[in-house]
Amino acid sequence: MTESKEPGRPCLEQRFSPLVTVRTTLHDDGLVVQVARPFRERIGAVDFGRLVLEPASMSGVRPGRLWLAGVLLAGGLAACLPAASALLGALAGPVGMTLLAAGGLASLAAVASPRRLTLLLDRERALNPVFLRDGDDDAQVESFLLDVRRAAIEWRCRSASGEATEEADKPAGLADSLDALHKMHADGLLSEQELRQFSELAQRRR
Repeated sequence: MTESKEPGRPCLEQRFSPLVTVRTTLHDDGLVVQVARPFRERIGAVDFGRLVLEPASMSGVRPGRLWLAGVLLAGGLAACLPAASALLGALAGPVGMTLLAAGGLASLAAVASPRRLTLLLDRERALNPVFLRDGDDDAQVESFLLDVRRAAIEWRCRSASGEATEEADKPAGLADSLDALHKMHADGLLSEQELRQFSELAQRRR
């Protein structure tokens, strides 16, 4: 977990590729996601009322390996063209076959070892915060997701009970928290599984 640009706010920064870095910052009422690319940065926000806090998992092919496979395959095909034969002579055939074979192996490697992702789904499908898994920072990702879940429970309980207070660190009473969770479940804002998990977390915090 990296140090946030705003003191006191938990922040997680991950490099998704050599050119893309994603920084997710936890705020009092939701998450702010910054996607940094060369010469361009995109910023989005999602509040806790829109997040589905039961994380979803998915696997995806690593873009870097796909690009490598594509370059190798394109090079192999180019080596088979008449212009390449005139330039490389007798080497054109072996070079083309080698590049094609390497491209095929790179494609297999990309499919055989996908990267795993964890998503916090946005009910409005506008912004789904994404986190890389199976890396050296897995423990930091788990800790950050736990912080997000706890903050979201407290925010939803305050919002549902109408007891928002200037003392942001003052938790709601257990009975009030459970009542608020059941009300959100009745209103369709929480699934049955989320209700059970949030109730257990609220009770463990007492």
